[in-house]
Amino acid sequence: MSETQNPYAAPASNVASDSLGQDVSKIKAFKRFTTWGVIGLAIITLGIYGYYWMYSRTKILNTLIPENKVAPWLVPAVIGLGILNIIMSILPMILPELAQSISLISLPFSLIGFVLIVMWAFKFRNRLNIISGSSKGNVFWLGPILTFFFQLYYFQYKINQMHDASNQRQS
Repeated sequence: MSETQNPYAAPASNVASDSLGQDVSKIKAFKRFTTWGVIGLAIITLGIYGYYWMYSRTKILNTLIPENKVAPWLVPAVIGLGILNIIMSILPMILPELAQSISLISLPFSLIGFVLIVMWAFKFRNRLNIISGSSKGNVFWLGPILTFFFQLYYFQYKINQMHDASNQRQS
């Protein structure tokens, strides 16, 4: 028998990749709220809660990283275009004779709104990665694909994950 490993030894693990950054108090600025609650409120309010979540969390994020803020015009622009799209969706029911014209007018606003939401999501993601001190390969790192598809739901999930880790660290 050549070299054998001690079966009673503790397993080796890379703890550094699963740890939060040194300033956990910044994560505590975000409230821990269940991701299912965010999804449910977004459904019940027909998407309006999503805009509230975006506004309130971006405001918190900008106070945590004052030197690297999300552009102050971005969130109001997204909310404004969202409201405009809601109005343009209801208008054809009120004025059916103008439905085709309204849909042609609303298309560019919808596309601009989509681009701005994606812009906001990646700016928010990058700053949240800075706050958490995580990098690619870390369990708390926010990936680009899930950011693109799930945005605020993914962000809330990751914030909750960071909260849970910081609570375990303190106990």
